[in-house]
Amino acid sequence: MLLLNSSLGLVIQPAGRADNKAMAKIHELFKILVDQGGSDLHLTAGSPPFLRLHGEMIPLGDKKLTSE
Repeated sequence: MLLLNSSLGLVIQPAGRADNKAMAKIHELFKILVDQGGSDLHLTAGSPPFLRLHGEMIPLGDKKLTSE
């Protein structure tokens, strides 16, 4: 089953068991973004996650993301 949120242009699939860990991590990153007052979350395989805070790109740690 796919859910489409047309106002955001997102297609959402229910997560399987393997995806739950990844979704928990993304939820944690969005929480940090909101708590810090950031405007954007940048996720790129091979780099740590970055948030944009007052126009500045701030790395969230030094652990690089994988494509998984």
